[in-house]
Amino acid sequence: KAAHRMSYNAYHIGEKWKPGTLTNKHSLFGFDVVRSTKIVPDLAVFLNPLHNMSAIRECTLEHIPTIGVVDSNVDPRIVMYPIPANDDSIRTLELIAGLLSIAGRDGIEAYRQ
Repeated sequence: KAAHRMSYNAYHIGEKWKPGTLTNKHSLFGFDVVRSTKIVPDLAVFLNPLHNMSAIRECTLEHIPTIGVVDSNVDPRIVMYPIPANDDSIRTLELIAGLLSIAGRDGIEAYRQ
């Protein structure tokens, strides 16, 4: 819902991050697609950073800012902007993703004006 709220400006990966999506984009997508389409995101949000360490590493290598929901079993230094909250609570994650998507949508509208 959060990615849908931001229209074409956001995407979500619900299953598993394919390693090399950012760092090996030329081989994965092809040179023509990389030249004509923006492949690298402006920001990455991780609702469960421990299960997405390969994606966080790729974002770090590509200098992409990361936001992550961290609780007591996650080192907050693995993401650029940690949000302390319970990453096991679906209601909490829905609330955080919803707020971030509304803020992103409002920021895009303000930028266009």
